[in-house]
Amino acid sequence: MKHDHKHDENCTHCACDNPLFKKYAPEIFNSKFKKDFTELIKRNSNPEPSNSNKRPIIYYTNDQSAIYTMQNGELNQKEAMGVYDGKIVALGILQDVVSAVRGNYGEFEWIGLSNGETIIPGFVEPHVHIVSSFFIDDWKSLSGIEDQKLVPEYNIEYLQKNIRIPDKLEDWILAKEVDPALMYGSKDGDKDGHLITLDLNTLDSINKEKPLVFLSSSAHTFYANTIASIRVYELYRYDLDFKKTFNLTENCTEEGFLTVTNGQFQEADEMIWVYKTIPEEQRITEKTKDVIHKVNEYLTKFFNKASSHGFTYMNDASFSKDQLKILSPFLEEKNIMKVSGAMTVENLKDATDFDVYTPYIDTSNNVRISAAKLVYDGSNQGLTGYQEKPYCEKANATFKTGLYNFINPPETEDKEGNKPDYIEMARKLVEKEWPLMIHANGDAAVANTLKVMSGVLDKKNFKTGPINRIEHCSIMPEDTEKYFTIMKNYNIQPSFLIGHVGYWGYVFKEAIFGNDKANNLDLCKSMIDKKIPISLHSDYPVTPLGALRMMEQAITRVMEGDPKVKVDIENNWTCEKLDEYRLNGDEKICPEEALAAVTYNAARQCGAEEWVGTLTLDKSADFVILKENPINMNETTAFMKMRNIEVLETWVNGTKVYPK
Repeated sequence: MKHDHKHDENCTHCACDNPLFKKYAPEIFNSKFKKDFTELIKRNSNPEPSNSNKRPIIYYTNDQSAIYTMQNGELNQKEAMGVYDGKIVALGILQDVVSAVRGNYGEFEWIGLSNGETIIPGFVEPHVHIVSSFFIDDWKSLSGIEDQKLVPEYNIEYLQKNIRIPDKLEDWILAKEVDPALMYGSKDGDKDGHLITLDLNTLDSINKEKPLVFLSSSAHTFYANTIASIRVYELYRYDLDFKKTFNLTENCTEEGFLTVTNGQFQEADEMIWVYKTIPEEQRITEKTKDVIHKVNEYLTKFFNKASSHGFTYMNDASFSKDQLKILSPFLEEKNIMKVSGAMTVENLKDATDFDVYTPYIDTSNNVRISAAKLVYDGSNQGLTGYQEKPYCEKANATFKTGLYNFINPPETEDKEGNKPDYIEMARKLVEKEWPLMIHANGDAAVANTLKVMSGVLDKKNFKTGPINRIEHCSIMPEDTEKYFTIMKNYNIQPSFLIGHVGYWGYVFKEAIFGNDKANNLDLCKSMIDKKIPISLHSDYPVTPLGALRMMEQAITRVMEGDPKVKVDIENNWTCEKLDEYRLNGDEKICPEEALAAVTYNAARQCGAEEWVGTLTLDKSADFVILKENPINMNETTAFMKMRNIEVLETWVNGTKVYPK
């Protein structure tokens, strides 16, 4: 009896393709939901935000404060800025700004920036998952990252101490964002330095009295202890689809099922059986009471948190029509954030059915479609990013070179008949003028993706056409110059999950890839030197929201998971000798380049430069006021400091959305 993982399309380990959302969203977010949700939002809306500027405001600087417009991706510092009626109405030296504002709009309010205070364009998050995280919002977080720092002692004992034991006897222990890769180097590891595996024995050691289910940080694996696994088996043991999913024989016993699964349920086909077994009161389904209120509370909390970090624009990296039903009415009434989304394309039929892409011209609309999204492989820390060579032996990888979803070029057919034609999917989307946004983590995935993109894109029109993105672009293939040339020639730009360097850099180097291959992770400086613009993203909830933290990790490239670094951080370490803890320090970028990556470049990659990314005359007044100037920090002073710079205010369309 063998537990074969189905290696077919959409077999990914990454937040880009949440299986629970895909399964339940169509049932919950139906036409009735949209009608009821829209009515709720309108009843609770405030048509006249108290924080909108009633009369013009002029912000002005002194020698110790700054206004950076980021036009063309450069600081382009100005002395003063005028804001009125949701727009930026004046920029330049103070005398000229005063003259323009007074002449056109009459009297105004003066606001002088204090020493250190800095105005910049609102941060742009180019890759996040907004609505799909709703289903497990109430679950206890057991992430290895807290307050944008790694948990010092993240191990099995930490999980045991921090689980939430429910009061009701029948309720289960539920937790999310569990990441065994971040436990590397803890006391639970073996003497040979292998990655920790969460299996039945480990899960039962955490709690064996009540059913326990953990959702991995990738959102593509459920870990279930023995009692929870038995509940699943007992409820569905006679279901033919259940037996087919786990390849169970007719006379399979409870013990046999436990042997087959060993506490691990991967991807939607397997995870759904666990989710359906969880008590109905603890999960979101079409029967959940007050679901419209729950969605409203979740979105309000999420966007308030994003605003507190200075974000004014977010691009959802796994968008769908179901999410449009939620976000459109919410953001139409609540002027708190601008949002776009990349529509997920799973197969050739999806690509064929897509209409011709129409860019949104109306910049007053707070929700738009940005691109077509394809997911080629999984995640490197989840050991499913597709690699040219096997993962290190210490990684204990089930799939030695990872997983992939499409036919690999130059293959023209799939003998097993279960993978879509990558080239044909991309070609159909390009013919319909869709910007491409393709997820690729492993070096083989990056290489194959660039081959496909260069084969379907029109090299002649790349300067005037849309920017095509390769998401994560984590490990560049060995022949980097070849692939840099393809990216430059076809205007293919990377968006880096820079937390890979800061949070997982140490485990990549020591156990997953080895030093040489890990040095090819997130080649920020090399891309910039080749005139290939980059952006930085969080892939929330994989890493926490925080543009300043992302800037810091790109500037310093310190491996925060190194045991020596983790200890010293807890002791408020101020050591200036960081070079030995950097992952390929040659790839550090300067603060100005990092700021461009979370404003100007990120906006252009989302096709949103008309909305956000710069402070420009007649553009929406979307900006942030910081207490300290991040440009004044460097590769040493930024470490564990830049991420803690206080966001004083966040403005969207001339309305202060943070603090309320």
